[in-house]
Amino acid sequence: MSRFFKQPDSPREDSRSLYLQVGDELERRIRSGSYSVGTKLPREVDLCSEFGVSRTTIREALRLLEMQGVIVRKQRAGTIVARIDLSPPKTAVVDPAFSMDELVRNTKLEIVESSKRTIPANLFGFGETPIRGKWLYYAGIRRAESDGSPLSLTEIYIHPKFKDIEPLIGAQGTRVYQLIEKYSGEKTERVRTRIVPWLLSETQAERLQADVHSLAMRLVHRATSRSNELLQVGIGTYPVDRFSFELLTDIS
Repeated sequence: MSRFFKQPDSPREDSRSLYLQVGDELERRIRSGSYSVGTKLPREVDLCSEFGVSRTTIREALRLLEMQGVIVRKQRAGTIVARIDLSPPKTAVVDPAFSMDELVRNTKLEIVESSKRTIPANLFGFGETPIRGKWLYYAGIRRAESDGSPLSLTEIYIHPKFKDIEPLIGAQGTRVYQLIEKYSGEKTERVRTRIVPWLLSETQAERLQADVHSLAMRLVHRATSRSNELLQVGIGTYPVDRFSFELLTDIS
């Protein structure tokens, strides 16, 4: 086993934790183009051998890069470079009570698939109590109202007890939780949103007219009732060259 990092001979040398040094070196390689967007990093065991460090150190270094959105880690697919430009992105304000509604009002949702599916386990939030089984599922492309160009992808899971609103899914200017409340009386008490980096699959890239494995932001919205029952899950996939997000908090 080779040792990429030697112990510092003096306090002036790099005495930071090894995982930070490994992370910096991997980031340097990504910046230099040694690993391009969409390519896989070497296996953990190979990185351990190259750097002469433990697997725990490698995993901590990769976790740090993943938190920064530099890489994404997928089961069976490995660790994939998500972006090379590590400078802060431009931002636009996203307020769940206003900005997303504005987006819905000024775009058109084209439904391209509908079926019944089980919600993936990783979409359930802590403390939620969903009903197992098949839910109503829709997949669509959100297009600009002006020229019809694709802006983002939308996936929607709806509790089966709201099947009466099916014909209205995709209605311009209306979000699903608003349809649920209007036609069933079931009020959405809370919407939780999680933002994660995402690499576009071949199908997603084709629908968005984007490059395969290009970076996107994935927003997962989970709408729950006052009793904390899950009513609806919405997933939006936004290419980073078309959207960026900032969460604004007013402190009085």
